[in-house]
Amino acid sequence: MSLRSAFRAPSSEGPVFHFRKPSAFAVASIAVVVALSGVAIWDMTYRADRQLRAELLQQARMIAWSVSPARVAALRGEEADLGSPDYVRLKEQLALVRRANPDCRFLYLMGRRLEGTVFFFVDSEPPGSPDESPPGQAYDEATPQVHAAFTGGQEIVEGPFTDRWGTWVSAFVPLVPQVAGDPRVVLGMDISAANWRRHALARAALPVALVLLVASLGLFLIGLRRANRRILQSQQKLQAIFRGAPVGMGVVVDRVFTEVNDRLCELTGYDRNDLLGRSSRMIFPGDEEFERVGREKYAQIENRGIGTVETRFRRKDGCILDVILSSAAFDRTNLGRGVALAALDITERRRAEEGLRISEERFAKTFRASPDAILLTTVPDGRIVEVNEGMVRISGYTVEEMLGRTTTDLGLWADPSSRDRYMALVRKDGRAVNFETTFRIKSGAVIEGLISGEVLQLRDGPHFLSVVRDVTERKRAEEALRVQTTYLQELFEGAPEAIVVLDKSDVVQRVNREFARLFGYAPHEAVGRKINDLIVPTDRKSEGAEATAQVAAGKHLSFETIRQAKDGRRIHVSVLGNPIGLGPDQLGVYGIYRDITERRNAEDERERLQAQFLQAQKMEAVGRLAGGVAHDFNNMLQVMLGHVGMVLSRLSPADPLRGDLEEARKSALRSADLTRQLLAFARKQVVQPKVVDLNETIEGMLSMLRRLIGEDITLSWKPAGNLWMVQIDPSQVDQMLANLCVNARDAIEGVGEVTIQTENIRLDGESGTDHAGTPLSGYVMLTVSDTGCGMSTEVQAHLFEPFFTTKGIGEGTGLGLATVHGIVKQNGGSIEVHSEVGKGTTIKILLPRHEGEEKNRQQDSQGGAVRGRGEMVLFVEDDEAVLGMGVRMLETLGYRVMSTVSPEEGIRCAEEHGGEIDLLITDVVMPGMNGRELARRMEEVKPGVRSLYISGYTADVMARRGVLEEGVRFLQKPFTMEALARKVREALEG
Repeated sequence: MSLRSAFRAPSSEGPVFHFRKPSAFAVASIAVVVALSGVAIWDMTYRADRQLRAELLQQARMIAWSVSPARVAALRGEEADLGSPDYVRLKEQLALVRRANPDCRFLYLMGRRLEGTVFFFVDSEPPGSPDESPPGQAYDEATPQVHAAFTGGQEIVEGPFTDRWGTWVSAFVPLVPQVAGDPRVVLGMDISAANWRRHALARAALPVALVLLVASLGLFLIGLRRANRRILQSQQKLQAIFRGAPVGMGVVVDRVFTEVNDRLCELTGYDRNDLLGRSSRMIFPGDEEFERVGREKYAQIENRGIGTVETRFRRKDGCILDVILSSAAFDRTNLGRGVALAALDITERRRAEEGLRISEERFAKTFRASPDAILLTTVPDGRIVEVNEGMVRISGYTVEEMLGRTTTDLGLWADPSSRDRYMALVRKDGRAVNFETTFRIKSGAVIEGLISGEVLQLRDGPHFLSVVRDVTERKRAEEALRVQTTYLQELFEGAPEAIVVLDKSDVVQRVNREFARLFGYAPHEAVGRKINDLIVPTDRKSEGAEATAQVAAGKHLSFETIRQAKDGRRIHVSVLGNPIGLGPDQLGVYGIYRDITERRNAEDERERLQAQFLQAQKMEAVGRLAGGVAHDFNNMLQVMLGHVGMVLSRLSPADPLRGDLEEARKSALRSADLTRQLLAFARKQVVQPKVVDLNETIEGMLSMLRRLIGEDITLSWKPAGNLWMVQIDPSQVDQMLANLCVNARDAIEGVGEVTIQTENIRLDGESGTDHAGTPLSGYVMLTVSDTGCGMSTEVQAHLFEPFFTTKGIGEGTGLGLATVHGIVKQNGGSIEVHSEVGKGTTIKILLPRHEGEEKNRQQDSQGGAVRGRGEMVLFVEDDEAVLGMGVRMLETLGYRVMSTVSPEEGIRCAEEHGGEIDLLITDVVMPGMNGRELARRMEEVKPGVRSLYISGYTADVMARRGVLEEGVRFLQKPFTMEALARKVREALEG
């Protein structure tokens, strides 16, 4: 059933009646009928009046449905609303509806303030019209019924009223749903009522016309025709409202759309053709929601004729809208005739309400949970209406003790004048922020506080919101921080180390006094410059940049390096670098520099001395090893050499065995030389230093050295003139030169040159590393240089270590340079090595100049063994093999011999021997008694007896036993028969 058919007027065409003059009965009957009709007319007129009022309410109600509650909620009912978008839109909407209804005189929205004043929000009059009611204008004609529309939500119709503008009827309908709770917003509509009573009579005329059919049929038809026209006009008006309504409207018959307006199409996103003839189910998100809305809507319609349900629509594009759906039945008794519906989009309102709800919840949570004290007071009397837990905690008062009282009543202001200043600031600016003052809490204690306040416009009037923050602890902390800052400042400036603070870009932010003193930069010269440009030497720029970058990345560094002062001095420093926070998201670096120049110098010296000490320890250890090996090895060599010498002395030169024995003798002598090399390296072999001319000694070896190095290598000899004398065993010179030349030969591949040079030098300053411990006097320098392959730094570090060699297996013993080093040190000299890979090697040996008188240099006569003259010799040796060999050698040389393997037995033999004993030959180290003690005991037994000591032990062992003293005769094992003969004669004749 369409809206047009629902409001279709009856046909204006009807039967025509003809009247005749009535009879007396008829007149009487008519009079009765007229009397009865009068009563009926009054009753019907009353009913028609009620119907007209209901229709007027229906029009007002449909208009109220079309009003957006969100726009009304945005209005304040004050002149400030003029020009706002919501006010202008509502005014245009009311004007449009008024123009569509010619009988509508005035259309307006009104509100009611809490004190009961009814005022205008907006009306339908054009701006500037003398009849326009501006926002906030009071409505003085409000009756109790009008007030009831606000307080009780009742829909009322009043009138007709008559004034100088005519007669009108007013309808008042509250907006559904409420805009902002209580008070409600009411739509007012004034309708011209010039023909109101005639309309009522016209509606009542039909029943009366049945009674007065004869008398008033013509009048009835005329009135009916007029009523038909008015109904048609009303239908047209409703059609205009239907089409122009800002809400979605439609007609549904059996849940199928039969009519829709443009706004409903816009709301759902469907075209008119998409909706007409289709089930209304299509605009709901689902069947369940569709059925729910239907149940609730029709239940409300059956009860009160109108159904209002909040639901959701699904637009054609799939979006979901929140809507209020209002429906009214054309016939409550027959819902099949159709239902008119109006849909109001409340999606934005819902979002606004949800946002408001969330905002209010947040505010409530913040109010309750804030650690600051918050209180809400009335304006202007300042009485507390609400406080939070923070206020209770800070003030010490309970909520009940504070509500209804003022802060002055509670005595919260420690200084009442501060309240006056605070309120003056509020009255001036409308608010105050972080006003600093003191408060007296319930316990009587005074606290420091910051108070902020602002006036709020609430529903029940203006209020004042105050927030108090207790800063007592903060103030104490600030004071403590000030003291600490002063303390740290003093520590920073007075620190004994240089301190610098950098930002993450390596720029100096601050330095202390020690930094200025150490590096020579005043603070104003250092601040603002990059530390790398300030104190980092050019050769360490990358190190400085890397260190700063690592600390800026959060690492802690500790290292030692060199930094440069303003005047160019290079300073050894230890550096500590740590990251620090200079501000929000800003990382910096602080560095601590300690001057360790003296310590490093001391450490370098200590390392040098340590290296010397370690070298000495190594030499000492090998020396002890050499001494231990020498004793037993020399004893074995002694037996070998003795037997070979005895056999050779009995063979003729042409004997075929002589060659083999000579080779055996040479091997034994080479073994003895190896032992002497070990002892020379250890600086503990027994030597016989003499005052020699080094040039003469070297010249005597040149031919042998040339054969030693080979024909491809040139030997250059550069002696110095007037060379000073030195005191050294000539055999040691031979050993040194032989070892040095052999090493030089092995370093030269193919053709090369070895140069030997001597010269006199004086040391006028402190000696270098290799001269440590040498006296500041004259020296003779022996230099041996070659054009060989040279040595690396790593090789030079181990050069004088025993058994260290760069030669292949079987090509060297590793004792050559160690032996040279031992000989030099034993004779009080020093040795230096200068070598580079590919540039050869130069070795310089410094031997002390002999300052005393030159002794006569005697060449040992090697003409042969000196024979004895029958002298008595007592030979004491704990090694039986050596003892037997020595006895045979002595007897062969022409001496009488008594022998024994122990010192005690030797003393006993001396005591039992009645004759003289000319010479005691004794081993130095023996079990029970050493050779020196034996010699002293023999002096007691045989006064004047002479002694000759023999030993295979090293010099230090013998020195501990008192053998190596001036004038003591000593023969180192192993020895030949010639050496024994010579030493025995020296002992007997010396």
